[in-house]
Amino acid sequence: MATALPTALPTAKPQRIPQGLVASGTFHSTDGTTTGAVDVVVTGHLAELVLRDLVSTHERLGVRAPLRDSEGDPCVDSHAFAFTDIVAGTPTDPLIMPLSLGRGDPTFISEIVLTTMTQADGSSHCINLVVARAPLVWTFGPLRPYLDTLVDDGIRGGASGEVVFDATGRPVTYTVAPNDLLPEVAGRFGITVDDVFYLNPARGPSPQDPMLYVDEVLNLNLRER
Repeated sequence: MATALPTALPTAKPQRIPQGLVASGTFHSTDGTTTGAVDVVVTGHLAELVLRDLVSTHERLGVRAPLRDSEGDPCVDSHAFAFTDIVAGTPTDPLIMPLSLGRGDPTFISEIVLTTMTQADGSSHCINLVVARAPLVWTFGPLRPYLDTLVDDGIRGGASGEVVFDATGRPVTYTVAPNDLLPEVAGRFGITVDDVFYLNPARGPSPQDPMLYVDEVLNLNLRER
């Protein structure tokens, strides 16, 4: 029998994101044409992607952050956050990463990719083809560590869906049932609605959508957000 874990407190407050250099990565090219590195630097309420030593034979590149479910996908047409384009090695706009992503915690972004546009001649369904990947190493962990100790308090009105547990007894996913309500689902696990949004930063069509959809699978695992 799994050992009972302490219930997360809805009143627990997130930690603040550190200032300065918070993540770095080195680009590994898939076609041998692109090298360089990227840093994520936080100043005040802004996070900037800083490209370093970028060298590429491509005249135009896109800068994107694939969603977790599309990591490793050679095509990132729709499964990514797009930041800007690079023309002749220079960003067309500042490379700003909105800190609103992930409820103020961008650690769910595991890599930055550079893409090139393919020819729109019908020969490929992919428009933005990945040419280099930079896995990010963050200097800090998730800003809501209390969400690593969730407990399922059981079925209740408005939260009657199925829960999947890991080997330690922690709930890791919740499948939405008919007539479920987001506040009730959050309450079933002792967390807030905002915490649910935080755990599901890539949730579609919008992370902050208050509507639940039957058979939608919500992530409850802090390490898989």
